Amino acid sequence: MCQALVNGWFPDWQKFLAERTRSPHVYFRDIGNILGRVHDEVETLNSQNAYVKKNLCFQRVIYDSYSQLYERSRNIESTFSLPASQYPLYLISLQRNLENCYVKAIALVNVEEQFWSQPMGQEILTTSCSENIRVFAFFSEKEFDYHLASLREHSKKYNVYAISLAKLSDVLGANNTKDFSIIEVSGSKLLAVYDDDNTEEKNISFIADLNMIAQHEELFEKLLSSKIPVFIPPHTIQEKAETDSLRARIFKDLVPYERKLIEMSEYIDVIPYDEHEEKHAYYQDMMSKMIEIFLEHSSNNSSPIRILELGAGTGIFTVRLNKITNVTEIVAVEIDWHCYQILKGKFREQYKKVKTLNKDSRTYNPEGEFDYIFSSFADHHIKTADKAKYFDNIKQNLKPNGLMIVGDEFLRKHDPNDRDDRDSALKDYHSHIIDIAKGQGEMILAELERQALQSGLEEKGDFKVSCEQYEKLLKQAKFKFKKEKIRPENIDNIGGVYVYTAWLPT
Repeated sequence: MCQALVNGWFPDWQKFLAERTRSPHVYFRDIGNILGRVHDEVETLNSQNAYVKKNLCFQRVIYDSYSQLYERSRNIESTFSLPASQYPLYLISLQRNLENCYVKAIALVNVEEQFWSQPMGQEILTTSCSENIRVFAFFSEKEFDYHLASLREHSKKYNVYAISLAKLSDVLGANNTKDFSIIEVSGSKLLAVYDDDNTEEKNISFIADLNMIAQHEELFEKLLSSKIPVFIPPHTIQEKAETDSLRARIFKDLVPYERKLIEMSEYIDVIPYDEHEEKHAYYQDMMSKMIEIFLEHSSNNSSPIRILELGAGTGIFTVRLNKITNVTEIVAVEIDWHCYQILKGKFREQYKKVKTLNKDSRTYNPEGEFDYIFSSFADHHIKTADKAKYFDNIKQNLKPNGLMIVGDEFLRKHDPNDRDDRDSALKDYHSHIIDIAKGQGEMILAELERQALQSGLEEKGDFKVSCEQYEKLLKQAKFKFKKEKIRPENIDNIGGVYVYTAWLPT
């Protein structure tokens, strides 16, 4: 079986080997030698290896490994793709085996490349050329602090810069905020770039197309010429004040993204939010009720269940959805770039079940419909004027007999056209939550609530409404619904947290 597969390669490989008379040609000869060795090894497996002869499973594993090599070798033009996890090995090989191998790169630490503080990162350092330039991009100060020792070591060997992800996106644009490397040896250039997130298997593509390489060189030069990346000095940083100054230059005074790419993180620090929001007085009970409604409704459903979560934020509720065993697919949509990076990181290993997307909940409309659509502490980020469009879009995504389950914060009854009355209602609700947080000693949570209140008063990303307003919008969208108040109990003049279950009449 394996022999037949290898023999089938020869027509393609002969074309490849025919190039060996042209310069540069040294590795064409080596490829021919390796191919011959592979053929010899397959012959040995067939004739001498008793384990292979007798074990069907063993045969299949070997067959699949050769098949993958064959598939990756077919129709090579200007791009050759490999599993992303193998990228460090190939980079190390290039740096070790090719003289004067010069690398210019942007590394999104812990977004795609998680190996910098591991032995693999040390090996990349050891084999690096002193002329290399690498810009390390960090999502948070915490990540920067964790990797600072590694940055210091790398800066002693080659040119190292650091930048925040927010500033990187501002300079290059969200679509160009990605890892890539440009590798150059004796005039030969190669681009290494991670493939799109939506592929099932994450790949790294090595690209020889000169136009693609030139485009990425322009991006790299644009980044360096902006003077925003901070140079990491090669000397050891010993004083705390020097480290603090370096950190401040990297992360402070951020230039905002375009408004369409930033929502909640424009007015809330999303790192503390992700760590503390679950301590909100009523959040846990609300999420439990939402799951309870789902389990009751889906108890007799033996078919595969698809869930869409809109405004997934940093994935606090998504984690709970992922624990439900009878759910086959979760699509978690989040528009805010900062929140999305945390969300994506949480489900990197569960990509077959949980698909995370940096999309707009108001317009996201994929092929296929969903059995359930969830929104957890998210609907109040949709402007009131946009909610009709938002609900129309939900209707397009919801299967017949499907449910929309919404858990959110609602204000007391007030006149939405009276700004003072609305502001008073906002203060009544948030002051109640802040007082509870302070009483529990949760000062970070209290500060997050203060930020949310301020954003609501400024109408800057937080657009809470009363239950009466929300229900009017649901009725206009032709939804049937029921609601359950989570808390506070026995208090009616401050608003509260509610769960709405909505469906379309059949």
